Amino acid sequence: MTHAFEDDLTPQTIETMSTRILDIMKVFERQTNKLQRISNEQDVLEGKYQKIQNEYQLLAEEKQIMENELQKMREEEKLGKEKIIPESRKRFLSKLERKQPVENAEVSSLSGVQAAGKL
Repeated sequence: MTHAFEDDLTPQTIETMSTRILDIMKVFERQTNKLQRISNEQDVLEGKYQKIQNEYQLLAEEKQIMENELQKMREEEKLGKEKIIPESRKRFLSKLERKQPVENAEVSSLSGVQAAGKL
């Protein structure tokens, strides 16, 4: 294509001028087509980029919500353990208190049997 532009010193006829102009127009047409393709590709890529940004934003919001829920669950679990331990201790102590009189009665009855056996 550059050969059309190299011969500036030769005498030009209407025919050669016409051929040169046609060659130049073909170059501009190809360049215009390339520019349009690139412009269309850019529009498509910008659309994809915008979609990715929106999806990222949604995922970031979901992540924040899930982190908040996890924090709440951990706090509830911590509070639950703090409540369970004293409640468990109370139940255990009340069971021990109920068993102690029975054990004391068993021990005293065993002591009485042993004492009777010694007599």
